[in-house]
Amino acid sequence: MSAHPPLTPVGSALAGALGAVFSNAVVYPLDTVKTRLQALSPSELNQLTGEQAEPSTSAPSGLPAPGSTPTTPRKPAAHDVVKRLPRALLRRLRKWQMLSLLIRILRTEGVSGAFKGFSANMINTFSQQFAYFFFHTFLRTTSLRQLSARGKRPVLSTSSELFLGALAGGLAQIFTIPVAVIATRQQLWMPPPSAGKAAHQRPPTFAETAREVIAEGGPTALWTGLRPGLVLTVNPAITYGVFERSKSWVLSGERQGGKLGTAEAFWLGVMSKTLATVVTYPYIFAKVRLQAKQTGPAADANQPGGASYASIASAPASSDATVADLPLAEGEPSASTQPPLDTPAKPATRAPRGAVALLQQVYREQGFAGWYQGLGAQIVKAVLCQGILFVSKEKFENYAWIIISLLSRFRTSLNP
Repeated sequence: MSAHPPLTPVGSALAGALGAVFSNAVVYPLDTVKTRLQALSPSELNQLTGEQAEPSTSAPSGLPAPGSTPTTPRKPAAHDVVKRLPRALLRRLRKWQMLSLLIRILRTEGVSGAFKGFSANMINTFSQQFAYFFFHTFLRTTSLRQLSARGKRPVLSTSSELFLGALAGGLAQIFTIPVAVIATRQQLWMPPPSAGKAAHQRPPTFAETAREVIAEGGPTALWTGLRPGLVLTVNPAITYGVFERSKSWVLSGERQGGKLGTAEAFWLGVMSKTLATVVTYPYIFAKVRLQAKQTGPAADANQPGGASYASIASAPASSDATVADLPLAEGEPSASTQPPLDTPAKPATRAPRGAVALLQQVYREQGFAGWYQGLGAQIVKAVLCQGILFVSKEKFENYAWIIISLLSRFRTSLNP
Protein backbone atom coordinates (compact mmCIF):
# COMPACT_ATOMS: atom_id res chain seq x y z
CA MET A 1 0.00 0.00 0.00
CA SER A 2 1.24 3.49 -0.81
CA ALA A 3 1.95 5.79 2.17
CA HIS A 4 1.67 9.08 0.28
CA PRO A 5 -1.52 11.20 0.28
CA PRO A 6 -3.91 11.07 -2.68
CA LEU A 7 -2.49 12.55 -5.88
CA THR A 8 -3.69 15.85 -7.25
CA PRO A 9 -5.12 15.88 -10.79
CA VAL A 10 -1.72 17.00 -12.09
CA GLY A 11 -0.05 14.14 -10.23
CA SER A 12 -2.56 11.64 -11.61
CA ALA A 13 -1.91 12.91 -15.13
CA LEU A 14 1.84 12.61 -14.59
CA ALA A 15 1.46 9.06 -13.31
CA GLY A 16 -0.70 8.13 -16.28
CA ALA A 17 1.75 9.70 -18.73
CA LEU A 18 4.75 7.95 -17.17
CA GLY A 19 2.92 4.62 -17.18
CA ALA A 20 1.86 5.04 -20.80
CA VAL A 21 5.42 5.89 -21.87
CA PHE A 22 6.84 2.90 -19.99
CA SER A 23 4.30 0.38 -21.33
CA ASN A 24 4.68 1.63 -24.91
CA ALA A 25 8.47 1.53 -24.61
CA VAL A 26 8.41 -2.11 -23.49
CA VAL A 27 6.28 -3.26 -26.44
CA TYR A 28 7.64 -0.75 -28.97
CA PRO A 29 8.97 -3.37 -31.44
CA LEU A 30 5.41 -4.69 -31.69
CA ASP A 31 4.22 -1.14 -32.42
CA THR A 32 6.71 -0.90 -35.30
CA VAL A 33 5.51 -4.24 -36.68
CA LYS A 34 1.86 -3.17 -36.26
CA THR A 35 2.45 0.04 -38.20
CA ARG A 36 4.14 -1.78 -41.09
CA LEU A 37 1.41 -4.44 -41.18
CA GLN A 38 -1.16 -1.67 -41.53
CA ALA A 39 0.73 0.26 -44.22
CA LEU A 40 1.96 -2.54 -46.50
CA SER A 41 -0.13 -4.46 -49.02
CA PRO A 42 -0.74 -8.22 -48.58
CA SER A 43 1.56 -9.03 -51.51
CA GLU A 44 4.39 -6.96 -50.04
CA LEU A 45 3.86 -8.56 -46.63
CA ASN A 46 4.02 -12.03 -48.17
CA GLN A 47 7.24 -11.04 -49.93
CA LEU A 48 8.84 -9.63 -46.78
CA THR A 49 7.75 -12.46 -44.49
CA GLY A 50 8.47 -15.21 -47.01
CA GLU A 51 4.95 -16.62 -47.05
CA GLN A 52 5.18 -18.47 -50.34
CA ALA A 53 3.98 -21.90 -51.22
CA GLU A 54 6.82 -24.35 -51.02
CA PRO A 55 6.88 -26.89 -53.87
CA SER A 56 6.34 -30.41 -52.62
CA THR A 57 8.83 -33.00 -53.76
CA SER A 58 7.18 -35.91 -52.01
CA ALA A 59 4.56 -38.16 -53.52
CA PRO A 60 0.91 -37.54 -52.74
CA SER A 61 -0.34 -39.01 -49.51
CA GLY A 62 -1.20 -42.69 -49.82
CA LEU A 63 0.73 -43.22 -53.09
CA PRO A 64 4.22 -44.72 -53.44
CA ALA A 65 7.00 -42.58 -54.85
CA PRO A 66 7.97 -43.26 -58.52
CA GLY A 67 10.35 -46.25 -58.81
CA SER A 68 9.82 -47.36 -55.22
CA THR A 69 8.39 -50.61 -53.95
CA PRO A 70 4.97 -50.30 -52.36
CA THR A 71 5.16 -50.83 -48.61
CA THR A 72 2.59 -51.16 -45.92
CA PRO A 73 2.21 -47.83 -44.12
CA ARG A 74 3.29 -47.99 -40.52
CA LYS A 75 2.27 -45.93 -37.56
CA PRO A 76 4.98 -43.37 -36.70
CA ALA A 77 6.87 -44.08 -33.52
CA ALA A 78 6.56 -41.76 -30.53
CA HIS A 79 10.13 -40.47 -30.87
CA ASP A 80 9.49 -39.62 -34.54
CA VAL A 81 6.49 -37.53 -33.56
CA VAL A 82 8.57 -35.68 -30.94
CA LYS A 83 11.24 -34.93 -33.55
CA ARG A 84 8.68 -33.52 -35.97
CA LEU A 85 7.05 -31.20 -33.41
CA PRO A 86 9.69 -28.41 -33.61
CA ARG A 87 9.48 -28.38 -37.42
CA ALA A 88 5.69 -28.26 -37.37
CA LEU A 89 5.77 -25.48 -34.78
CA LEU A 90 8.28 -23.53 -36.85
CA ARG A 91 6.08 -23.83 -39.95
CA ARG A 92 3.10 -22.52 -38.01
CA LEU A 93 5.10 -19.62 -36.56
CA ARG A 94 6.22 -18.63 -40.05
CA LYS A 95 2.56 -18.20 -41.00
CA TRP A 96 2.11 -15.66 -38.20
CA GLN A 97 2.83 -12.41 -40.02
CA MET A 98 3.49 -10.37 -36.89
CA LEU A 99 6.28 -12.66 -35.68
CA SER A 100 7.67 -13.24 -39.19
CA LEU A 101 7.89 -9.50 -39.87
CA LEU A 102 9.52 -8.82 -36.49
CA ILE A 103 12.17 -11.47 -37.21
CA ARG A 104 12.66 -10.00 -40.69
CA ILE A 105 13.19 -6.49 -39.29
CA LEU A 106 15.69 -7.71 -36.69
CA ARG A 107 17.58 -9.76 -39.28
CA THR A 108 17.80 -7.13 -42.02
CA GLU A 109 17.79 -3.85 -40.08
CA GLY A 110 19.09 -4.88 -36.68
CA VAL A 111 17.63 -4.07 -33.27
CA SER A 112 17.61 -0.36 -34.17
CA GLY A 113 15.19 -1.14 -37.00
CA ALA A 114 12.57 -2.26 -34.48
CA PHE A 115 12.97 1.05 -32.57
CA LYS A 116 12.69 3.53 -35.44
CA GLY A 117 10.75 6.61 -34.42
CA PHE A 118 11.09 5.69 -30.74
CA SER A 119 11.83 9.23 -29.49
CA ALA A 120 9.02 10.79 -31.51
CA ASN A 121 6.57 8.13 -30.37
CA MET A 122 7.44 8.59 -26.69
CA ILE A 123 7.13 12.38 -27.01
CA ASN A 124 3.75 11.90 -28.68
CA THR A 125 2.55 9.49 -25.96
CA PHE A 126 3.60 11.78 -23.11
CA SER A 127 2.34 15.01 -24.68
CA GLN A 128 -0.99 13.46 -25.68
CA GLN A 129 -1.61 12.25 -22.12
CA PHE A 130 -0.88 15.70 -20.71
CA ALA A 131 -2.82 17.56 -23.39
CA TYR A 132 -5.81 15.32 -22.75
CA PHE A 133 -5.60 15.97 -19.02
CA PHE A 134 -5.27 19.74 -19.51
CA PHE A 135 -8.30 20.06 -21.78
CA HIS A 136 -10.39 17.57 -19.82
CA THR A 137 -9.73 19.41 -16.54
CA PHE A 138 -10.51 22.79 -18.14
CA LEU A 139 -13.74 21.58 -19.77
CA ARG A 140 -14.91 19.70 -16.69
CA THR A 141 -14.21 22.61 -14.31
CA THR A 142 -16.02 25.03 -16.63
CA SER A 143 -19.06 22.72 -16.89
CA LEU A 144 -19.28 22.27 -13.11
CA ARG A 145 -18.96 26.03 -12.58
CA GLN A 146 -21.81 26.68 -15.01
CA LEU A 147 -24.02 24.12 -13.24
CA SER A 148 -23.33 25.79 -9.89
CA ALA A 149 -24.09 29.23 -11.32
CA ARG A 150 -27.49 27.98 -12.49
CA GLY A 151 -28.29 26.67 -9.03
CA LYS A 152 -28.05 23.03 -10.10
CA ARG A 153 -26.19 20.23 -8.39
CA PRO A 154 -22.55 20.27 -9.64
CA VAL A 155 -22.54 16.63 -10.76
CA LEU A 156 -22.00 15.45 -14.35
CA SER A 157 -23.89 12.52 -15.80
CA THR A 158 -22.11 9.56 -17.41
CA SER A 159 -23.03 10.77 -20.91
CA SER A 160 -21.65 14.26 -20.10
CA GLU A 161 -18.41 12.75 -18.80
CA LEU A 162 -18.02 10.70 -21.99
CA PHE A 163 -18.76 13.73 -24.18
CA LEU A 164 -16.20 15.88 -22.34
CA GLY A 165 -13.67 13.06 -22.60
CA ALA A 166 -14.19 12.78 -26.37
CA LEU A 167 -13.97 16.57 -26.77
CA ALA A 168 -10.76 16.71 -24.72
CA GLY A 169 -9.35 13.86 -26.79
CA GLY A 170 -10.15 15.73 -30.00
CA LEU A 171 -8.41 18.89 -28.78
CA ALA A 172 -5.40 16.82 -27.70
CA GLN A 173 -5.26 15.26 -31.19
CA ILE A 174 -5.13 18.69 -32.83
CA PHE A 175 -2.07 19.71 -30.83
CA THR A 176 -0.16 16.40 -30.84
CA ILE A 177 -0.87 14.75 -34.20
CA PRO A 178 2.15 16.35 -35.97
CA VAL A 179 4.45 14.31 -33.71
CA ALA A 180 2.39 11.18 -34.47
CA VAL A 181 2.81 11.78 -38.22
CA ILE A 182 6.58 12.07 -37.84
CA ALA A 183 6.73 8.94 -35.66
CA THR A 184 4.74 6.95 -38.25
CA ARG A 185 7.04 8.09 -41.05
CA GLN A 186 10.12 7.10 -39.07
CA GLN A 187 8.69 3.67 -38.26
CA LEU A 188 8.03 2.99 -41.94
CA TRP A 189 11.40 4.21 -43.18
CA MET A 190 13.56 1.57 -44.85
CA PRO A 191 16.86 2.04 -46.70
CA PRO A 192 16.32 2.31 -50.46
CA PRO A 193 17.41 -0.70 -52.56
CA SER A 194 19.79 1.50 -54.56
CA ALA A 195 21.77 2.34 -51.43
CA GLY A 196 23.49 -1.03 -51.38
CA LYS A 197 25.13 -2.72 -48.46
CA ALA A 198 28.08 -0.36 -48.48
CA ALA A 199 25.96 2.75 -48.08
CA HIS A 200 24.77 2.14 -44.48
CA GLN A 201 22.29 4.97 -44.91
CA ARG A 202 21.09 6.26 -41.54
CA PRO A 203 17.40 6.88 -40.81
CA PRO A 204 16.26 10.52 -41.02
CA THR A 205 16.16 12.49 -37.80
CA PHE A 206 13.04 14.04 -36.26
CA ALA A 207 13.75 17.44 -37.87
CA GLU A 208 14.62 15.90 -41.25
CA THR A 209 11.39 13.89 -41.27
CA ALA A 210 9.36 17.00 -40.39
CA ARG A 211 11.02 18.96 -43.24
CA GLU A 212 10.30 16.08 -45.63
CA VAL A 213 6.60 16.00 -44.66
CA ILE A 214 6.30 19.79 -45.11
CA ALA A 215 8.12 19.63 -48.48
CA GLU A 216 5.65 17.04 -49.75
CA GLY A 217 2.37 18.66 -48.72
CA GLY A 218 3.04 21.96 -46.99
CA PRO A 219 2.71 22.67 -43.26
CA THR A 220 -0.82 21.21 -43.18
CA ALA A 221 0.63 17.79 -44.07
CA LEU A 222 1.73 17.54 -40.43
CA TRP A 223 -1.96 17.20 -39.56
CA THR A 224 -2.59 14.33 -41.97
CA GLY A 225 -5.03 11.82 -40.49
CA LEU A 226 -6.63 14.37 -38.17
CA ARG A 227 -10.20 13.50 -39.20
CA PRO A 228 -9.92 9.76 -38.49
CA GLY A 229 -8.04 10.71 -35.32
CA LEU A 230 -11.04 12.78 -34.21
CA VAL A 231 -13.38 9.89 -34.99
CA LEU A 232 -11.19 7.62 -32.86
CA THR A 233 -11.91 9.73 -29.77
CA VAL A 234 -15.05 7.57 -29.38
CA ASN A 235 -12.80 4.58 -28.61
CA PRO A 236 -12.54 5.35 -24.85
CA ALA A 237 -16.31 5.93 -24.71
CA ILE A 238 -16.96 2.49 -26.22
CA THR A 239 -14.43 0.91 -23.85
CA TYR A 240 -16.01 2.59 -20.83
CA GLY A 241 -19.57 1.75 -21.89
CA VAL A 242 -18.81 -1.94 -22.53
CA PHE A 243 -16.85 -2.21 -19.28
CA GLU A 244 -19.64 -0.70 -17.18
CA ARG A 245 -22.32 -2.84 -18.84
CA SER A 246 -20.23 -6.01 -18.38
CA LYS A 247 -19.49 -5.02 -14.79
CA SER A 248 -23.21 -4.64 -14.08
CA TRP A 249 -23.86 -8.09 -15.56
CA VAL A 250 -21.09 -9.75 -13.50
CA LEU A 251 -22.22 -8.08 -10.27
CA SER A 252 -25.90 -8.85 -10.79
CA GLY A 253 -27.86 -11.22 -8.58
CA GLU A 254 -26.17 -12.27 -5.36
CA ARG A 255 -23.11 -10.09 -6.01
CA GLN A 256 -25.11 -6.88 -6.52
CA GLY A 257 -23.42 -3.98 -4.77
CA GLY A 258 -20.09 -5.81 -4.57
CA LYS A 259 -16.75 -5.11 -6.22
CA LEU A 260 -14.85 -6.79 -9.04
CA GLY A 261 -11.83 -8.89 -8.21
CA THR A 262 -8.42 -7.99 -9.60
CA ALA A 263 -8.49 -10.69 -12.28
CA GLU A 264 -12.11 -9.90 -13.17
CA ALA A 265 -11.36 -6.19 -13.59
CA PHE A 266 -8.33 -6.95 -15.76
CA TRP A 267 -10.11 -9.37 -18.12
CA LEU A 268 -13.20 -7.18 -18.40
CA GLY A 269 -10.88 -4.32 -19.32
CA VAL A 270 -9.14 -6.47 -21.94
CA MET A 271 -12.48 -7.54 -23.42
CA SER A 272 -13.79 -3.96 -23.48
CA LYS A 273 -10.65 -2.61 -25.11
CA THR A 274 -10.60 -5.43 -27.67
CA LEU A 275 -14.21 -4.81 -28.67
CA ALA A 276 -13.64 -1.05 -28.95
CA THR A 277 -10.56 -1.71 -31.10
CA VAL A 278 -12.47 -4.04 -33.45
CA VAL A 279 -15.28 -1.49 -33.88
CA THR A 280 -12.97 1.48 -34.60
CA TYR A 281 -10.13 -0.40 -36.32
CA PRO A 282 -10.95 0.63 -39.92
CA TYR A 283 -10.26 4.23 -38.93
CA ILE A 284 -7.08 3.24 -37.08
CA PHE A 285 -5.97 1.47 -40.26
CA ALA A 286 -6.93 4.45 -42.47
CA LYS A 287 -5.11 6.92 -40.21
CA VAL A 288 -1.82 5.02 -40.49
CA ARG A 289 -2.10 4.69 -44.28
CA LEU A 290 -2.89 8.37 -44.74
CA GLN A 291 0.12 9.35 -42.64
CA ALA A 292 2.50 7.05 -44.51
CA LYS A 293 5.16 8.41 -46.84
CA GLN A 294 4.24 9.48 -50.36
CA THR A 295 6.04 7.70 -53.17
CA GLY A 296 5.94 7.84 -56.94
CA PRO A 297 6.86 10.44 -59.59
CA ALA A 298 4.66 13.16 -58.19
CA ALA A 299 6.06 12.75 -54.71
CA ASP A 300 9.59 12.83 -56.03
CA ALA A 301 8.84 16.21 -57.51
CA ASN A 302 7.51 17.36 -54.13
CA GLN A 303 3.98 17.56 -55.46
CA PRO A 304 1.29 16.83 -52.89
CA GLY A 305 -1.04 15.29 -55.48
CA GLY A 306 1.10 12.22 -56.07
CA ALA A 307 0.38 8.65 -55.08
CA SER A 308 0.73 7.97 -51.39
CA TYR A 309 2.53 5.13 -49.67
CA ALA A 310 -0.92 3.84 -48.77
CA SER A 311 -2.37 3.88 -52.28
CA ILE A 312 0.75 2.29 -53.76
CA ALA A 313 0.74 -0.36 -51.03
CA SER A 314 -2.88 -1.25 -51.72
CA ALA A 315 -2.56 -1.25 -55.51
CA PRO A 316 -2.30 -4.72 -57.10
CA ALA A 317 0.57 -5.44 -59.47
CA SER A 318 -0.42 -5.21 -63.13
CA SER A 319 1.36 -5.87 -66.41
CA ASP A 320 -0.15 -2.81 -68.11
CA ALA A 321 0.39 -0.14 -65.49
CA THR A 322 3.32 1.41 -63.70
CA VAL A 323 3.41 0.45 -60.06
CA ALA A 324 5.86 2.39 -57.91
CA ASP A 325 7.97 0.31 -55.54
CA LEU A 326 7.43 0.41 -51.83
CA PRO A 327 10.62 0.90 -49.81
CA LEU A 328 12.15 -2.55 -49.44
CA ALA A 329 14.63 -3.90 -46.96
CA GLU A 330 18.31 -3.84 -47.82
CA GLY A 331 19.13 -6.34 -50.54
CA GLU A 332 15.44 -7.12 -51.26
CA PRO A 333 14.68 -7.52 -54.99
CA SER A 334 12.12 -5.13 -56.46
CA ALA A 335 8.69 -6.54 -57.18
CA SER A 336 7.43 -3.79 -59.47
CA THR A 337 6.27 -4.61 -62.97
CA GLN A 338 7.41 -2.30 -65.75
CA PRO A 339 5.15 -1.69 -68.76
CA PRO A 340 6.23 -2.89 -72.23
CA LEU A 341 8.22 -0.44 -74.30
CA ASP A 342 5.40 -0.03 -76.81
CA THR A 343 2.77 0.61 -74.12
CA PRO A 344 2.49 4.14 -72.76
CA ALA A 345 2.66 4.28 -68.97
CA LYS A 346 -0.49 5.38 -67.21
CA PRO A 347 -0.29 8.22 -64.71
CA ALA A 348 0.17 7.29 -61.07
CA THR A 349 -2.98 6.79 -59.05
CA ARG A 350 -3.93 9.79 -56.97
CA ALA A 351 -3.88 9.24 -53.26
CA PRO A 352 -7.23 9.17 -51.46
CA ARG A 353 -7.91 12.54 -49.88
CA GLY A 354 -9.64 11.16 -46.80
CA ALA A 355 -10.26 8.11 -44.68
CA VAL A 356 -13.59 7.23 -46.32
CA ALA A 357 -12.12 7.37 -49.84
CA LEU A 358 -9.16 5.25 -48.74
CA LEU A 359 -11.41 2.63 -47.11
CA GLN A 360 -13.57 2.50 -50.25
CA GLN A 361 -10.47 1.90 -52.37
CA VAL A 362 -9.19 -0.84 -50.05
CA TYR A 363 -12.65 -2.48 -50.04
CA ARG A 364 -12.73 -2.58 -53.85
CA GLU A 365 -9.28 -4.18 -54.02
CA GLN A 366 -9.13 -6.42 -50.95
CA GLY A 367 -12.68 -6.71 -49.69
CA PHE A 368 -13.99 -6.22 -46.17
CA ALA A 369 -11.02 -8.14 -44.70
CA GLY A 370 -8.65 -5.46 -46.03
CA TRP A 371 -9.99 -3.02 -43.43
CA TYR A 372 -8.73 -5.31 -40.66
CA GLN A 373 -5.18 -5.91 -41.88
CA GLY A 374 -2.90 -5.88 -38.85
CA LEU A 375 -5.77 -6.17 -36.35
CA GLY A 376 -4.09 -9.05 -34.49
CA ALA A 377 -0.94 -7.02 -33.84
CA GLN A 378 -3.03 -4.02 -32.73
CA ILE A 379 -4.93 -6.13 -30.18
CA VAL A 380 -1.81 -7.93 -28.90
CA LYS A 381 -0.05 -4.60 -28.36
CA ALA A 382 -3.10 -3.04 -26.66
CA VAL A 383 -3.56 -6.00 -24.31
CA LEU A 384 0.13 -6.09 -23.37
CA CYS A 385 0.14 -2.33 -22.71
CA GLN A 386 -2.94 -2.61 -20.52
CA GLY A 387 -1.44 -5.52 -18.61
CA ILE A 388 1.79 -3.61 -17.97
CA LEU A 389 -0.15 -0.54 -16.81
CA PHE A 390 -2.33 -2.70 -14.61
CA VAL A 391 0.57 -4.24 -12.67
CA SER A 392 2.72 -1.07 -12.51
CA LYS A 393 0.06 1.55 -11.77
CA GLU A 394 0.94 1.91 -8.07
CA LYS A 395 4.67 2.24 -8.76
CA PHE A 396 4.15 5.10 -11.19
CA GLU A 397 1.78 6.80 -8.76
CA ASN A 398 4.64 6.67 -6.21
CA TYR A 399 7.08 8.07 -8.78
CA ALA A 400 4.66 10.86 -9.68
CA TRP A 401 4.21 11.77 -6.01
CA ILE A 402 8.00 11.93 -5.55
CA ILE A 403 8.39 14.17 -8.62
CA ILE A 404 5.57 16.48 -7.51
CA SER A 405 7.07 16.72 -4.02
CA LEU A 406 10.54 17.56 -5.37
CA LEU A 407 9.12 20.23 -7.68
CA SER A 408 7.11 21.69 -4.80
CA ARG A 409 10.21 21.86 -2.57
CA PHE A 410 12.22 23.42 -5.39
CA ARG A 411 9.56 26.08 -5.94
CA THR A 412 9.45 26.79 -2.21
CA SER A 413 13.24 27.22 -2.10
CA LEU A 414 13.07 29.77 -4.92
CA ASN A 415 10.31 31.76 -3.18
CA PRO A 416 11.03 31.56 0.58
